[in-house]
Amino acid sequence: MLTVFSPAKLNLTLRILSRRLDGYHNLCSCFLRLPYWEKMTIMKKPQGDRRDSVETYGATIIDDENILVKVLREFRGKGWNIPNVEIKLWKTTPPGAGLGSGSGNAAALISWIEGITGKKAKVEEKTAIGADVPFLASGYNCAIVGGIGEKVIVENVNFKYTFAKLILVPRWSCSTKEAFRLIDELVEYEGRREEEACMEALDMVSALNLGEKIGLLPNDFSSMLIKAHFGYKLFFECFERYGALAWGISGSGSSCFALFKEPSSAFLSAEELEGFDEVGTIIVME
Repeated sequence: MLTVFSPAKLNLTLRILSRRLDGYHNLCSCFLRLPYWEKMTIMKKPQGDRRDSVETYGATIIDDENILVKVLREFRGKGWNIPNVEIKLWKTTPPGAGLGSGSGNAAALISWIEGITGKKAKVEEKTAIGADVPFLASGYNCAIVGGIGEKVIVENVNFKYTFAKLILVPRWSCSTKEAFRLIDELVEYEGRREEEACMEALDMVSALNLGEKIGLLPNDFSSMLIKAHFGYKLFFECFERYGALAWGISGSGSSCFALFKEPSSAFLSAEELEGFDEVGTIIVME
């Protein structure tokens, strides 16, 4: 039995650039990796046992929606010789939190499959599983991505500062599909350029590297989510009160986060937030 750890990500910036003909959206986002986010064990089943077993703890995911089941099905369908397996996955955060943890699970499983088969998955094969999978499988600590999230525009962005990260998952959920429907009504896409969004992200990273206070990080979903959920305002006020340099919403929600110079400040903020009814899960990473 092998134990593997899978990553997640934070969106330090997120700009939606256009709506595509296929219904997806082109974006530009600065992704920050959260390593060792979730744990899973993988064990090959004996020959003759022709059924996979995928058990998830900490979240309820039915097989038809389980991204690990999708990875096994898709790559076997391409002729990859993958043994039947028993997988146990311990979830830190629920699906749809905006952290890409499901894509991180998929990236870790794909890496294991590549190791046992000697093959290398193509970017488009990883993208077919999930738009965040190519970044999470890349090993980059910080990068600027484009397309639907699968295209790395700037590799290994020089994010030097070691911040304590407070990640908060509220009790409410945010529908990605509904968020993009609303963004189409609110945002005027004409004139939006990838180059400008990329420079905005690089300028923001440079300022953080200098220890400058940013406040609310740029995310096109932020204004409508803050309007819809008053809890974000309360969370952000608490972050600022304890000296966070930057805070924001990851992806299209529901998770939010803050970056602190000192871990002690992050823990004090987390301690206060634990008393809020709206808070589901709080994680501090030093």
